[in-house]
Amino acid sequence: MAEPALLPRSRTVRDLGFAARDAERLSHAEGASFAAFALRTRSAGAREVLARAATRGALDRGSLLAVLGELKPHDLGLDPVWVAWLAYVEALSPDVPADVALDLLELAAITSREAGLPTEVADVRAQRLLRAGRRQATFAALDESTVSAETRWAVECDLANPALWQGEELDERRWLDLLSRPFVDGRVEAVTLEGAGETPFARLRASAPRLDAEAMKAGGMVSVVMSAFRPDRDIFAAARSILDQTWANLELLVVDDASPPSYDEVLAEVARLDPRVRVLRAPSNGGTYQARNLAFREASGEFMTFQDSDDWSHPRRIEVQVRALLDDPSILATRTPAIRAYPDLSLTWPGYPAQRPNASSLLFRRLPVHDLIGDFDAVRKSADMEYPRRLQAVRPKSVRDVDGFGPMAITQLRGGSLSRSDAVPGWIRWTRLSYQDAYLEWHERIKMGSADPRVTSDGPRPFPLPDPTWSPWRAGTEVPRGHFDVVVLGDWRSGRGPHRELLDEMRLLASAGLRVGIAHAEAPFPLPRKRQPRARPVQRLINAGIVELTHLDRPSDVGVLLVVDPDVLSYLPRVDVGLVPRTIVVVVDDAAAGVHVEESDRAVRQVFDTAPLWTARHRTLLEELRASAPKAVVDEEVLPFAVDVAGLRVTDRRLLGPQPVIGHHLPDEGSRWPRSPAHLLVAYPAEGVDVRLLHGTTAAARLLGKPTHPVGWLSFDGVDLTTRTFLSRLDFFVYLGVRDHVADHALLEAMAAGCVPIVTEEFRPLAGDGALYVATPGGEVAELVAELSADRARYRAVQERAMRHQDLGGGFVHRIERLCGVTVPGARDHRPTPLVDDPTDRRSLLATEEQRG
Repeated sequence: MAEPALLPRSRTVRDLGFAARDAERLSHAEGASFAAFALRTRSAGAREVLARAATRGALDRGSLLAVLGELKPHDLGLDPVWVAWLAYVEALSPDVPADVALDLLELAAITSREAGLPTEVADVRAQRLLRAGRRQATFAALDESTVSAETRWAVECDLANPALWQGEELDERRWLDLLSRPFVDGRVEAVTLEGAGETPFARLRASAPRLDAEAMKAGGMVSVVMSAFRPDRDIFAAARSILDQTWANLELLVVDDASPPSYDEVLAEVARLDPRVRVLRAPSNGGTYQARNLAFREASGEFMTFQDSDDWSHPRRIEVQVRALLDDPSILATRTPAIRAYPDLSLTWPGYPAQRPNASSLLFRRLPVHDLIGDFDAVRKSADMEYPRRLQAVRPKSVRDVDGFGPMAITQLRGGSLSRSDAVPGWIRWTRLSYQDAYLEWHERIKMGSADPRVTSDGPRPFPLPDPTWSPWRAGTEVPRGHFDVVVLGDWRSGRGPHRELLDEMRLLASAGLRVGIAHAEAPFPLPRKRQPRARPVQRLINAGIVELTHLDRPSDVGVLLVVDPDVLSYLPRVDVGLVPRTIVVVVDDAAAGVHVEESDRAVRQVFDTAPLWTARHRTLLEELRASAPKAVVDEEVLPFAVDVAGLRVTDRRLLGPQPVIGHHLPDEGSRWPRSPAHLLVAYPAEGVDVRLLHGTTAAARLLGKPTHPVGWLSFDGVDLTTRTFLSRLDFFVYLGVRDHVADHALLEAMAAGCVPIVTEEFRPLAGDGALYVATPGGEVAELVAELSADRARYRAVQERAMRHQDLGGGFVHRIERLCGVTVPGARDHRPTPLVDDPTDRRSLLATEEQRG
C-alpha cells in the first residue's frame, strides 16, 4: 500500500480553520495544560487542535485516525510532543475504542523515543496496556524511565496479582508484600487475606494489638457512622475493619437509609457482630449525608468519624487520627489518605493514581464542630468535601491531614457508585463543579462574617441546588424539563470575559421578570492547567437565586440563547444537547477579526439544528461581520449596552469635597492609560486632586518606569469593594485610554452613578452632552477639574445630564424581549412554555443581593 501523504504544506492556517490556527499558537510547554482543557471540556474542537498540532497542521483528527495503522512517524514529520498529548487525551476519552487508544499510545512511544514520554502519558500507557491484558507489553512499558513511582508500584502490584492472571504461576505472598508496601513504609502493619470464597477485597485483614483500655477511655469514645442502603455482603468487611480497630473505645452506628424489608436480616446480622454496633433506621431515603445528620442526634462519642459500607479501614486508622487530635488541642479534625481498589484488589484505573485523599476518613471533635457549623449539607453528593472546607472557613488550619503515615484505608471502586458516573479522568460533571463553586462562594462570605456557617438538615438552604436530583427528598432521578426566557452562554471563569458588564444585563433581565439562566462553555485561552472556579460576582447572582445555572445537556425550552463569548463555539462539549432555543443570538464585541464566524456559524447549526443571528455592540462591527461572513445571518440592529442604573445610583453621594477625587474602575492594562508618561501625569496628577483606581496601577507604574504608582494615588486592587461603592466616592471619571466595549460600559456606569466623565472625543457618540471631552491626551483634564470644582452649579448640571442620559438603560431588555418572539431565518419554530413566577420575587432578590454585595 502506498505511503499516506500529509496535506500540502502550502495551505494557510486560515484556510485550515480554527483548529490549525489555535494549534499554531500553542507552544510545547502548554501541552499538559491544553490536554487538561480537552479532557475537562470534552470538546471535539480541542481534539481537532491536538490532531493538527501532532501533524504540524496537515491532518484533521478523522484523517489522522484513518491512516493511523500506516503512519511512518519519522518519515512524515510528526511532532512527538503533540502526538503524545493527543494520545493521552484519546486514551482517556470514553468514546475512543481501546485498540485506537493503544495504537496512538504506541505511536507516541515511538515518536518520543529519544526525549521520553511526559510522565502523565507514560503512566496512562502502562495503565491502558495492563487493563487490556497485554502483560508482556506492560512489563516493557514500565521500562519507560518517565513512569511515575506511584504508577510503577500500582502496575507492578497488578502484574503480581493472581486474581488478574488466571493460568499464570504467581506468588501470592510476593503480591501481598507489594500491596503492603505503602502501609509498611507508613509504619503500620502489612495487609493479609483471610478466609476463602469471597472477593479478595472482602478478605482484607491486618493484625494489630488493641491499645490499653484505660488509655483509650481517657482519650475518649469515637462514634463511627456507616450509612447503608440495600447493603450487600461487603458491609461485613467494612464493619469488621472498624470493630478490629486498635482504638476499641468506639461505637459503630449503622444508619439504614430506608432499605426495603428484604435487607432486614443483613442489618440484623451486622448488629450481632458486636455489642458496640447499633442499627438506626432513617424514616425515608435521604442519602448518605441525611443519614449522617441523623447520627449526630444519636452519637455518644467525644469524636466522630465515618466509614463507607463497602470500604476497609486499617486497624490503626482511628488510633492515628485520635492521637493527632489529642496531641494538638487547636486541631478540630484530621484526615488520612486511602488506596483505591477494585473488588479483586487490582489498583489500576487509567488516568488516576492509586492513592487519594479519603473524604470519609474525616474524624473530628463531635460537639465543638457541630456547635460551630451544624449538620452536613443534606444533598445527595459531595457534601463530605464541603463540610471540612466550611469548618476551615470558620476556623482556619483546624483540619489537618495526618503526616508521617501512609494510607489508612482501601476504598472500593464499584461501577454503580454516584461518583463513578459523575467523574472520569480529567472530567467532572457540571453539577458537581457547580455545587463546589456555590459552596466556595458561601464559604468566602462565612470568612468575611456575612454568612452563617451553621446548617440544619431541615432548615433553609444557603445556596441553590445544582439540579433537583441533588435534593435528599427527590421524587425520581430524572431532571425536570427547564424553561427559560434567556440563557446566557459564555466562559464564566475568573479572569475571563466582560463579566461585570454582563452582570448588569442579567440583573436587568431578571428585574424585568424574565427567567434567566447561565450556561458555561470554556474557551482555551487563557490556558490554565487546572480548572478555574466561576467568577465570584457571577456565582453571587446564582447563589442569590437571581439567575439559575444550567447546561447544554439539561433538557430546557429557551426563548433566546445569548452567546456572549463566540470563542466557545468552536469548543462546545460533546454532549447530548437538551437545551432547545427558539432564537440563538451571538454577540461579537471588539475581537471580530479573531472569530471564525463561518466555522462558528456551522458549529451552532450542527449542535442546535438552527441558524444563529449574529450581532454586535457597534455599527462598525456589524459591517465587519457582514463582510467577513456573507453566509451568516447578521442583525440589522446593534445590541444596545445596558447599565443597571438602580444598582449604581446612591442617595448619599457627596458633592465635591475639599479636594476633587478623580480616577476610573477599568482593568489595569497598558491600553487603559495615556500612551506617554508625560500625558499620564498630566491626566492623573500627584497633587491638587485625589487619584483613586479600583483595579490596580501596575501598568501605569511600568509606563512611568517606577516600581509603584505616584505618591497621592490610591489603588483598591485586592479590596472587596463594589463598583457602586467605588463610584459613589468619585467626583470625576477620567479615562483617556482606548475605546472598546469595556470602556463604553465603564463610562455608562460612571454616568449612572453620578460621576462627571472626562473622556476623549471618540466617546462623544456614546455619551453626548453627558460628558466633558478633551482633544489631547490629558492636556485639559486639570483645567476642567479646577473649573467645575469652583463652579458647583455647572458641575451639578453636567452630573444631571449624565444621569439622565437616554442610553444608560438602553433598549437592551426590550430588544431581548422582542427576540424571544422573533424567528431568525432557518431557526426552529419553537416557543418556550410561558413562565408563571412572580417578577416581584426577582426584584426583591436583586435588592437583597445588592445590599449584601
